[in-house]
Amino acid sequence: GRRRRRSTPVAPSVAAKYIAAPVAKDSLTLLIDDSGNVIIEGRAAQRRLAARPGRYRLLPSPANLVVLERAEDGSHVAGHTVLAGDIERVGGLVDIIHFVFNSSWSGQLTVIGGSFRKSLYFKRGEVRTASSNVPEDRIGAILYRYGRISATDLERALSQVTQEHRFGQILVENGMLSQHDLYQFVRRQVEEIFYSMLVMRAGEYYFYRTSEEEVPPSQLQLSTKGLLFEGVKRIDEMSYFRARLPGPDVVLVRREPAPTDKIPPREARVLALIDGVRDLGALARDSHLGEFETTKICFQLLHAEWVSVLDKQPITMRRMATQVALRRVIETFNDAYARVVSTVMSDGRAEALRRGLESFFQSTAEFAPLFVATSIDETGRLPVDQLLSNLLMAPTTDRLDYLTRGLRELLFFLLFSAGESVDRAEELSLHEKLAQILNEMPDPEAPPETRPA
Repeated sequence: GRRRRRSTPVAPSVAAKYIAAPVAKDSLTLLIDDSGNVIIEGRAAQRRLAARPGRYRLLPSPANLVVLERAEDGSHVAGHTVLAGDIERVGGLVDIIHFVFNSSWSGQLTVIGGSFRKSLYFKRGEVRTASSNVPEDRIGAILYRYGRISATDLERALSQVTQEHRFGQILVENGMLSQHDLYQFVRRQVEEIFYSMLVMRAGEYYFYRTSEEEVPPSQLQLSTKGLLFEGVKRIDEMSYFRARLPGPDVVLVRREPAPTDKIPPREARVLALIDGVRDLGALARDSHLGEFETTKICFQLLHAEWVSVLDKQPITMRRMATQVALRRVIETFNDAYARVVSTVMSDGRAEALRRGLESFFQSTAEFAPLFVATSIDETGRLPVDQLLSNLLMAPTTDRLDYLTRGLRELLFFLLFSAGESVDRAEELSLHEKLAQILNEMPDPEAPPETRPA
């Protein structure tokens, strides 16, 4: 018969691409290059695939999902993907979740898109727990949004997190929360992830069905039917509220004279906090009611003409200037990263640099909120928009300082990893250039009238 042509493995000359796709902590990743060759990046992935030998066929699937089906008969696996598709509108997952509930399925519903990944875990159709890699879905960010901990408390607790000491445990041990408070907010975290998945406008989903025993252990059991009812109601009501209160940066002022009618305690609490300075996000924290309930109450107060929307043009201009300044800081550091990475790549040390960057992003505790879901791409740069999004949720009151310190830490690590690849003169040139630009940088948090011309 004819001789079969043996496929030639792709040499790791694609090291630049490896930098753009760091290996996950569990090493369950594959790399598909531009020619369609598949490279196994970790032993854990190789072991997982070795447990499923055989021939597979590639099925049609969304852009960010690869689905394989066993092409042999008579095989049996513990779990399998039974649903997969695109999300094309807000509420697109409602029917899928309702189907899982009615079918009493156990398993994992995952939504992916770009750098985010969110999952719900079901046991007999009821939600047991949830997970997300999005910074605002973390328990610390939720506690901050509800005003249960301050930005300082959040930053201090994050700095103490280790493999032995988890974030929630630290808060309880330091007296910032009671054990019952922590339980309530872990439950609320699952609810918030659930509601956030319902309002997604785009992405891909799949449901991986398993046995009941394979669902992650959890002390929670939430009513899927109740969550769906509340989630659909929020979608309808929030679209109505957003017509007059378009976002968390809206600032309200009380009308004069103050109303004499008696109002319910929750409405009175929010009304007392409205001072023409706090925006909706701050009102949600200070009232401990969260974004949805605070927006709903403010809409009612606005409708009753007890408050009005402050002209936000000066605030908008100030925030635009802040974004421009922070973006310039990131781009300045990106230029420095690109020069270091280019030098290391030309010195043939790309693989070592990739491993070093992987360890950096996995172990930088203080700046973990800044670097979540980021990596250095093949040109040696960080994604600017993702960093700015992370910075918005970071536990700090001085974003410029936190951003600058985090980016400096990464630069120092890169220079340390580069070793002799970057000579002393080049290193000094980088530091001088950064120092000059940062000294000329106006404070992005300062009011416009105090900034130097």
